[in-house]
Amino acid sequence: MSQTKSCVFCYECLEDVTYITCREERLGSIKGKKYPYIAMIARCKRCNEVLDVYNDENLKILYDAYREKHNLISLQTVRAIPGKYFIGKSVLSALLGWGEVTFTRYFDGYLPTKQYSDILVKIYEDPLYYLTILEAGKNRISEVAYRKSKRAVQELLTADSISKEQKMREFEDLLEKPSLKKAYKSITEYADSIGYELMVRER
Repeated sequence: MSQTKSCVFCYECLEDVTYITCREERLGSIKGKKYPYIAMIARCKRCNEVLDVYNDENLKILYDAYREKHNLISLQTVRAIPGKYFIGKSVLSALLGWGEVTFTRYFDGYLPTKQYSDILVKIYEDPLYYLTILEAGKNRISEVAYRKSKRAVQELLTADSISKEQKMREFEDLLEKPSLKKAYKSITEYADSIGYELMVRER
């Protein structure tokens, strides 16, 4: 869907013009390889020239396409880590033994290596794994930063434990239903959500 906006300078018309925004498939280059992506394009309403409006947005879209192709952590997930564990960007880099601005660059949109991406994914998904890293690297950060982050991860682990206990109680209630076959779908959903494998055999 196109949308008319105003106004930006057009170098063909040599004046400020209104433009139409649309989406078009483009090829972008990263590390010498081409990747297709759906770009946001601004075209001058008068001459149809492509205008420099969405360069930053399109770079992000291209990088997202690269992340998806190579199974790298999403920018959204990267940016969620400091808040989740109450730790600063440069402090997290120090904790991990990385360069001082490494995580900050990833936070700003730079593409991580696959190795670093996998570490960040595991940190985000597994608070216990993060706690292990925090304990192992606490001498690399200040005592205040360590205590604040440890408190945050402990709260996450406590909340997760309470959630699992509640789900387990609900799970056991389902097992008491008269018709196991009728409840089968619900039971397996609860089993999956709390990390248990339920084996139901046909009789």
